[in-house]
Amino acid sequence: MLTILAARVADSQPGRYWVAIENGQVVGVGLQAPLDRPVLLSVMSLEVAGRLANAIAAEGVEAQAVSGESQIASRFAGEWVACRGVAARAVAARRLYEARTVCDGAIPLGALERAGPAHEGLAHDWHTAFLAEIGESTNQALAFVRQRIGIGLVWFWTDDGFKSIAAASPPVLGMTRFQCVYTPPQHRRKGYAEALVRMATRQLLADGLRVMLIADLSDPSANGIYQRIGYAAAAEMLLYRFGPATQ
Repeated sequence: MLTILAARVADSQPGRYWVAIENGQVVGVGLQAPLDRPVLLSVMSLEVAGRLANAIAAEGVEAQAVSGESQIASRFAGEWVACRGVAARAVAARRLYEARTVCDGAIPLGALERAGPAHEGLAHDWHTAFLAEIGESTNQALAFVRQRIGIGLVWFWTDDGFKSIAAASPPVLGMTRFQCVYTPPQHRRKGYAEALVRMATRQLLADGLRVMLIADLSDPSANGIYQRIGYAAAAEMLLYRFGPATQ
């Protein structure tokens, strides 16, 4: 949520933001930014999640999806179905990981290389391929890599040529998150991505940052790689999509 908020401050794309307040205290936050994205929920009680769904529905918001910690997203989706007369379908299970330390592991031939301006074209091509592979919009791909190269948060693994790429978010309150890890199909299953994330994570931790990433639980290979590196589960997340109710 922090990385998304920081990005919206930087690019001024429109969004919707909700705060649940109880006895003068913030007890939950929801956001939808940009407007074609799912509603994203912070940690909150199940009761607050239900009330937030009802309040947003009462505004007439046309949300297409919701994402958050598993039980919270499920409660929101259930209330949304009741309020709006639509169907909800869980389409993705994801795990939020954090690395507090880095485990040693086998390193293939090659080396970590930080991307510079001369690498912008390749970084753009590979980030675009990554987004297409996971079904995300590629509209902001160039701006994404240009900003992150400018602050030193894009890396390649090189071994007689470029083999894999990773990019992390600009730090917010001492935290950064890997947002892209991609290896072209012809270079996969050779350990390049694992070595790249291991070495880049070690650098980020040495800089005093908290380092996080999100992995799709339908990809056991990626989850296994991150766990071998030293990433531990921080939260389980579900994405629900809403659609017409079946008769």
